[in-house]
Amino acid sequence: MAKIPGPVIALGRAALTLDVDEAFDGADGLEAYERLLHDVMQRERLLFTRSEQIERLWEVCAPLLQHPPEPQALRAGLVGPQAALELADPPGWRLPDGA
Repeated sequence: MAKIPGPVIALGRAALTLDVDEAFDGADGLEAYERLLHDVMQRERLLFTRSEQIERLWEVCAPLLQHPPEPQALRAGLVGPQAALELADPPGWRLPDGA
């Protein structure tokens, strides 16, 4: 299913096909775990999270996990609770016209 082009939000059936052999002249790519193991053997660290990053994530998230905030009520038809709108520094969030 895909959005039908135009101003109205409506879905219609759409075919999506990709023939990798045809598109890339039969190039033999790596499967997901083959690529992962290849990156490990090549010492390619781009897709791996460093321990310092994980430690920092826990440092930042621990207080929130230990003392979660109270849920905010949301009235129907609103973009979000007022407290969420006040999170951003001026000029604040950019809301769509009429929101």
